[in-house]
Formats: sequence, C-alpha cells, structure tokens
Amino acid sequence: MKRYSAAALIISAAVALTAFTACGSKSKGGSDKPATAEEIKEPEIKVLDETDFMECFLTDGGTNYLGMTIDEFNEKTDNVYVEKNAVEYDMDYDYAKYSYGELDSLFCGRAKFDVKLPVTVQFTYGDGKIKKITYIIDQGDVAAKSVSDSLSACLNENLPEDYKAEYDRPAQGKDSAVFANTVDGYVFTVEHVDLDGSGYPVKMSLESYKDKYGME
Repeated sequence: MKRYSAAALIISAAVALTAFTACGSKSKGGSDKPATAEEIKEPEIKVLDETDFMECFLTDGGTNYLGMTIDEFNEKTDNVYVEKNAVEYDMDYDYAKYSYGELDSLFCGRAKFDVKLPVTVQFTYGDGKIKKITYIIDQGDVAAKSVSDSLSACLNENLPEDYKAEYDRPAQGKDSAVFANTVDGYVFTVEHVDLDGSGYPVKMSLESYKDKYGME
C-alpha cells in the first residue's frame, strides 16, 4: 500500500508540474486570452463600381457580357470580379456575388431610385461561361414597388421595339415584368422574391432566351 501511494504521489506531482508548465507557457504567449471585439472583426466587404452590363441592350453601343468565358470576362472587366472581391463565391454551384454598395439608381444611372439601396450583382455560370446576370436590390426606406416600377419603365422605354412586355406574370408575381423578343434574343425579368411581404429583394435578371428556357 505504501509503495502504491508513493508512486501515486510521484505521478500526481509530475502531472501537476506539467499542467503548471503548460498553463504558464500559454499565459506567457497570451494564446488563452479571450479575443477582443477588435480581434473578431468581420472581413470588410469589397464594394465595386457598377459595370454597365445593360449598355448594349439599352443603347446602340456597349459590350454584351453574356456568353463570355470567365477568362474573357475577367480581362474585359480588369479582373475585379474575382474570388477575393466576392461576397459569395461557389464554383461548385456555378455562381458568384459581388457588392455594389448602396446606389440611388441602376443600369449606370438609367433607372432611378427614390433613396439609396443596397445592390448586389450575381453571375450564374455554365460550361465556363456567363449564362445569367442578376441584380439584387435589398430593402431600404422606400416601397419595393417603386423600385420594380422604375426598372420596368427603363426597360420598356429603352429596349429595342421588338421586345414585348408581360406584366404580373403568375410565376414572377405582382408588379413583375418580363421582356423578350425571339428565341435568338434575350429575356429581361423584374420580380419580387420576398418571404415576409416586404416586396424585397427586388431582382432584375438578363439571360439569353435559350438559356432561360433550356433550349439548345
């Protein structure tokens, strides 16, 4: 019994010494101190300048970015739409999102808002190419309908005459608008994707007719 107790005491002492040394070493390095609020800051979101993706559809000039490969797109936009600048970036699901901060208009000033609103742009990819561009306008101090009405009015007034408008489509909901021409053209959709009755977010997307309806 005595021998067992002595051995136990020696082991206990060794464990205690090891624990003391380990704690002392952590304390010295400060690794076990709780992090301060400054140390737990969220990474800053990169705010990009809006690119005029609609210019070629609303005017006689401009570049059509739909259908570009990712490399072509990056070269054309000076490599700002890359992973390090993204709000969300997931190539397993073929999409990336980027922040435009708060804007009082869209389409580079063509569609005006009554107040500044948070705007995100999302790219949907397929086969290594840009298949769809979506603007996402989040909630602010103005009715969502005024936002969708401004976007729809801008499209109605500036798209080529052969684009026909459909309003309040059941699939897109109240205050929605869809503009399309032929199977070889493009589709522009304005819709509300809200779960809380606020009408936000308001989304406006552009894609080819064939991509939207899964045609070869």
